[in-house]
Amino acid sequence: MQQRRDIFVSYSHRDKIWLERLRVHLRPLERRYKVLVWSDSRIEPGMRWQLEIANALASTKVAVL
Repeated sequence: MQQRRDIFVSYSHRDKIWLERLRVHLRPLERRYKVLVWSDSRIEPGMRWQLEIANALASTKVAVL
């Protein structure tokens, strides 16, 4: 079983600046522990967004809401 270690971030698009500011503080965790910080900005056109979110949540240890 794969260990959960990723971080899921849910935010309002009008608060995108706060997402970027949070990511600055999470970058050391990304580098040191190979943590993935996931937000819907990773969903590309044509992707099944509900499936992408469900998969991200399945591998998440921490959620920032």
